[in-house]
Amino acid sequence: MNDVENIEIYYFKYYPYVIDGEAILRAIKYGKSRSITDATLEGEENKYLHIKFSDGRCNIKINLNTINLKRIDDTYLYKVYCDNPEEPLKPLALYTEHGFMRLYKPAVTKYITLMIDGILMHQTIRLTPIEDAERKVSLLSVKKGHLVLDVCTGLGYTAIAARRRGARVYTIEVSRHVLILASHNPYSRQLEDNMIHIINNDAVDAIKLLKDNVFHRIIHDPPRFSIAGELYSEDFYTELYRVLRPGGILLHYVGKPLRSRGRGYGPIVRGVIERLRRVGFTSTKYYEDVGVVIARKKGHKILL
Repeated sequence: MNDVENIEIYYFKYYPYVIDGEAILRAIKYGKSRSITDATLEGEENKYLHIKFSDGRCNIKINLNTINLKRIDDTYLYKVYCDNPEEPLKPLALYTEHGFMRLYKPAVTKYITLMIDGILMHQTIRLTPIEDAERKVSLLSVKKGHLVLDVCTGLGYTAIAARRRGARVYTIEVSRHVLILASHNPYSRQLEDNMIHIINNDAVDAIKLLKDNVFHRIIHDPPRFSIAGELYSEDFYTELYRVLRPGGILLHYVGKPLRSRGRGYGPIVRGVIERLRRVGFTSTKYYEDVGVVIARKKGHKILL
């Protein structure tokens, strides 16, 4: 089935030679450590750091005089340049038109999150980013054979969670820089799956290229309203409604914005629900514990 028209699919390729700053510092302090990736590190304080990846293709011994240990941060991930012992490590961080982006390793979990201008883009306290993605696709009842639209890929955790349930996924991400960072994240590796199709385009433009009544489920996980207000607009919700199958379900992440005193869930959540209803969605409900609005497209389900 041709689900998209005149749209380019982004080719995702995982880069395996990455280590975390915590592993570097532990190896230097204790003599040996293991990265969250498939690398083993051996070190001797003030002398060397030896990094070995399990595939045997990247094995590098670094003179510690060539790196500034004071600048190694245990919350960062570092790209390893296997053939350049003079400049072997580069922090995975980018200055972009969308802000300063980097991969961030929280102290409370091994799972990596995306940080933009100091703001984390994933759950890290009550749930890991992976657990949060699994909870969303579970709440949405994604099943084998479903066609799922995932708006705002990020590191791809919800797309991967939907694929694990047997769905075929189209996922939209506006930032090429975010996808570059994802390609260095070991927990994004499953984005290489040929049943996950990445559209590197502005969601407002990309969704107009999708056919009517295509998707069984939609996961809409935009940045906060103040950053991407167009993804909360009635026009965009009209497009979401158009591409969703009759009987299909939308999950819209809105977070937990501050309530207005004495007025329910506050203006952002109320506005989302009101606009979704205006374009035709029914059964709209806000799940405060998860920070999402669930809505259904009216009409009988189209059988697989």
